[in-house]
Amino acid sequence: KRGQQSEQDQITISYFTYRSCLYTFDEFLSLTDAEALNGSWYISWNTQDPYIRSELHNHLREPAFLPPNSSEIHTAAIYMGTPGPAASIHIDSVGLPTWQAQLSGTKTWTLIPLPECEHKCDSINITVEQG
Repeated sequence: KRGQQSEQDQITISYFTYRSCLYTFDEFLSLTDAEALNGSWYISWNTQDPYIRSELHNHLREPAFLPPNSSEIHTAAIYMGTPGPAASIHIDSVGLPTWQAQLSGTKTWTLIPLPECEHKCDSINITVEQG
């Protein structure tokens, strides 16, 4: 039920607000249409729940270029937000390749070289569109 989490949910779900001031998932779910459309927010919701992961994978097709063991990732994540930058510069340390399905709007990724390469490598911007 909305607003209630079982002990199992608390173990398998994580919610990140970045710089949004939406401190709980319930606050996010309680946004009015006007607040959602006119505010500035960005959140991610990650789960290790096998049922939810399975449901997400039923609606998405993994890209063919990924190695077979990529589906062994035990976390599914959904990121949502209003236009504009959200997360600050960071490095994602993951053991297997990850991918993004853009369900709505566009997302521009800025890839910045690691410090040991920045004197030889340039940053690149990649814009992903819906589909």
